[in-house]
Amino acid sequence: MKTLATFAATLAALIVAFPSPAEVATSPPSIPLFTGWISGANVIFHWVPAAGAAKYELLRDGVVVQTVSQATHEWLLPVQRARGHGFQVRALDGSGTAGPTTYQRLSPLPALRGLTLKAAIAALRKGGFAPGSTLSYHAYGQKGIVIDVRSVGVMPLGGTVGLLISK
Repeated sequence: MKTLATFAATLAALIVAFPSPAEVATSPPSIPLFTGWISGANVIFHWVPAAGAAKYELLRDGVVVQTVSQATHEWLLPVQRARGHGFQVRALDGSGTAGPTTYQRLSPLPALRGLTLKAAIAALRKGGFAPGSTLSYHAYGQKGIVIDVRSVGVMPLGGTVGLLISK
């Protein structure tokens, strides 16, 4: 009986000494480093694992569209479906507490080569980008056509894009 009382007292001391998970102060996971690029007909978004992450939420235009395990670090989408949308990632810890979303909303650039300057500017604005500096280059063929884009692939929405135009 004395052994049982000693065990009960020891157990009570342990319960007091170790707080429940709800009482433990935690901080949300860190922000994943987020990048992206285009490969063929797909856009690949990639993130470096965030400290404290148990899983990740994938967001399109600020809305969660998928939750993936901590082992997942890439998100593959067709470029045509991804254009004009902003993509972000945020980490969740083991208790489901969300960390902040990635600083930038990434999106693939619209296809601009071969468009007139006016059409390229309209496509940039529609896609969430701004036209940057425009340079002219003497080229054979039709004048006023985009022959090169100074940014490639995937970039933050709102970014400026320089264009090289035939003259």
